[in-house]
Order: sequence, then structure tokens, then C-alpha cells
Amino acid sequence: MVGMQLIFTDQYASILLVMNALALLFYYGAKKKKRQRAMKFGNYSTLQKVAGKNFLKSSNVILVTRMLALTALIVGLSQPVIVQETMSSNSDYIIAMDSSSSMLESDLEPTRFRSSKTISQDFISRLSNQTRVGAVSFAGEVNKESGLTSEKQQVSMDIENTEIGSTAGTAIGDALYTSSSMLLETNRSRTVILITDGRNNVGSPLNESVEFANSHNVEINTVGIGESNRSTENFGTVDGQNASKAEFPNLNASKLRNISNSTGGEFVTASNSTSLENAFLSFEQKDERRPISRYFILLGAALLLIEWILGTTRYSILP
Repeated sequence: MVGMQLIFTDQYASILLVMNALALLFYYGAKKKKRQRAMKFGNYSTLQKVAGKNFLKSSNVILVTRMLALTALIVGLSQPVIVQETMSSNSDYIIAMDSSSSMLESDLEPTRFRSSKTISQDFISRLSNQTRVGAVSFAGEVNKESGLTSEKQQVSMDIENTEIGSTAGTAIGDALYTSSSMLLETNRSRTVILITDGRNNVGSPLNESVEFANSHNVEINTVGIGESNRSTENFGTVDGQNASKAEFPNLNASKLRNISNSTGGEFVTASNSTSLENAFLSFEQKDERRPISRYFILLGAALLLIEWILGTTRYSILP
């Protein structure tokens, strides 16, 4: 979904709005004194006959115009920008998918692993023709499923054929290092999407992999599947897989968040298939900022010109 919002980049806008209110008070104070002078030194009945009954109220038009002008200038000086979410098309991607046995849990229907595959394939199908994508899977070791390529159907097929890893563990550090290395061949923006339900418990330390990613301008978006507060008792040995309870720790959300924050990426959690799909949609979007302060400043200047013109006509009837 593409959205739009207006934000102000300067924090002094509220102070300027207070000045607007003070200007309003000064205006009414000056107007009151002006009226008193007219009543004291002029012939009120004659003024009323010449200008009509609303000759004192007609200056409200000038007031409104002046306040609108001041407000427009205040908004303009606050440097407003329109932030619009648009689909990103200048990045290449590596999808790093956890293939440890805990991904066979069924809290994401039909399983975490199957749901991750389907959403990854949907994500790939929406990428532009210019975008290249690759895929790795990881359990206790990393498997390079597909190199960086523009042949998206082939990558989707490779993901479809990915199987649960035969080596126990969750080598997140190794997966990030491999994924970042695969992106070195592109001159476009480099993005890794990491999907996991565990924590790094074998292979390279996370900090070394994150430093490597940072040194090569690789952004890492992390998706934590499942709930971080689930007990390890909910996990058991999956028949036919080389895994055990000890290798199924809870989701380490704080580590995943740190990975993303350190590389300028995003961290999201997914407890169901819908939230997993929304996570991938958010990775496709980028914020496009368009400054619009000049339009408000021009509007304010135009309104001040109108206010000056009104002030030289019938709206300025009292000396």
C-alpha cells in the first residue's frame, strides 16, 4: 500500500504559531484604539452613513487575509515535506531463509517454512525487471540456493526446492556473511532479507558479519518468526530431522533488531502469515521526501500583496 503524509522538519513551528496568536491580539488592540479615536474626533453618524453599518467590521477581511498570509509563511518557514511511500526499484536483494527444523512449527499455516517460501516467492514476483535477486538457506550451515540474477522464475523455483537443513543449529552469522558477499557484484543498493525463528548458535559471530555488511553498504532487514516469549518446551525433536530442544531457542528479537538498526534496515516480527506478508511489503517501500516550503512562502507573499491592495481600497476607511 502506498501512503502519503505531511511532516514538518523544523521544531520551531509551534513558537511561530504563538507569534501568530500574539499578532492577532495586537491587531484587535490597535483596532479598538482606532475605533475610539474615530468616535472621539469624528462624526460617527456621518461615517456610518458614508461607509454603511459594517464599516468597522469590514476590516475583518484584511484581518483574515493577513492571518492567512502569516500562517502560510509560518508553515513555509517550518520546511514542510510530503513523505510518500513508493515501491523501491533501485536495490538488489538476497533472501536468507532459516531452514532449521523449528521452521516446521505450524503457528504460521501450514508451517513457518512453507509460509516463508510462499511469501518470498510472492515478493520476488513483484520486483521490477531491473532488480536482481538471490537466495540462501541456513540451518547449522549455509546453502547457496540461487546466485544473484534477474531470472526471477528460476530463483522462485530454487526457493520452492529448498529443504529443511540436515545440520542442526541456526547459523545466522554465516548466512549474513554469505548473503552480503553475494551482493558485492552489484553496483545498486544492496539489501538482505533475513527470515528466522531462532538465534545465532553456530558459526560466525553476529558482530563480525554485521561489520562486514556495514563495510560494504549492505542493508539488512530482519523478520522474526514466532513469539519471543514462547517457552522452549513448546519445541521438540522433529521426526526425521537432526535437531533437539536445545537447538530451538526462543526468538531473539533484540539481536535481530540490533542487526537491522546497525545496517539501516528494518526489524519486524511475524506471528502469522498475514503479518509475514506485510513485512515483505514494507521492505519493498521507500519514503520519498518532497519539500514544499516554497509553495507556502509564495502563497504567503501573494496574500500579503492582496492584503496591501485591500488596505488601499474601501476596506481601509478609517484614518
